This record gives sequence, C-alpha cells and structure tokens, in this order.
Amino acid sequence: MINLSKRYPNVEVSGTPDKSRYCYIEYRVHGFFACMYCIWYGFYICEMENLKGVVLMGEDHLYYDEQHGDNVFNYFFQQKAIVGISMTIKVINLDPFLKWCHISLFDKRRANAVITERLFLKPIFKKNIENFRIKYFTGGNILGVHYRGRDKCSETLSFLLNVISKKLTRF
Repeated sequence: MINLSKRYPNVEVSGTPDKSRYCYIEYRVHGFFACMYCIWYGFYICEMENLKGVVLMGEDHLYYDEQHGDNVFNYFFQQKAIVGISMTIKVINLDPFLKWCHISLFDKRRANAVITERLFLKPIFKKNIENFRIKYFTGGNILGVHYRGRDKCSETLSFLLNVISKKLTRF
C-alpha cells in the first residue's frame, strides 16, 4: 500500500495500484464546489505520484441517482470507463487543497494541465451552459450572488432570501 496520507494531509488510501496505475478519486464533502476542489486535489495527487485518477461518485454520494448509473460523475463528465481498479484515494477534507496558494507556479501549471486533460463536460451540458449565457448574460452588467443554504449557517448570519432580493433590486 502506498502511504500518501503522510505527504498529502486528509486523504485515505485503500488498495495498491496495479501496473495500469489507475486509481479512483472519491471524497466525503458534498457541496458542489467542495466536490470540485476535492477532485482537483485528487488529480493533483495522482499527477505528483504518477497515477491516473478516475473520479467516482457512487451510491453514498449526495448527488447519486441510480437512474444516472453507478457513477453519477459520468452523467456530467466524460472519462474513460475503467474496470477492475484496485486503489482508491479518498479526500476526506478539502482544506489541504487550500495549500494550493502556496505551491509553486510550475506545480499549479502542471495541475491545471491535468484538470484540462481529465475533466470533459459532456457536450449537451456545454450547449445548455452556452445557451444560458447567451440568454441571460449578453449585454449589461452582471452581479452574481452566492446565497448559502443551511450547510454553513453557523458561519454567517442568516438572511431571508426576500430581504436579500429587496436589497439587490436597489442596484
């Protein structure tokens, strides 16, 4: 077994890589952006360790829906269908990825290249996003508001959505 948890905090590794060097990337966080950060962190680890990551969002994942197959990640993204993978890297906390700010520019470029090579949004979703952009984001200024739900209510004051909406209409 490879002991990656000493080099990369907050990951659990099970199994060992076979000669193909493929491994699953899983994670325990559930917010969409937290999921993406964990996926990027997993890809970064794979690149640094000469492994080939395959993202797995299985039955225990918040976004899992059996109508989308056994890996819901494959519903949104295109990736190689690999069977018989014997190793899993599970990111249990995305905080280590925040060290991203402190890695070298070379490592950032390397990680970005891996992300570009490995994350392919399916064409139907690309088209939907582009149509949405054309319909709602053409001309004028755009103000984006990230309104947190109940998941982080202990970190910020809670405001009712109608109060926020009233304040935004002033702008």
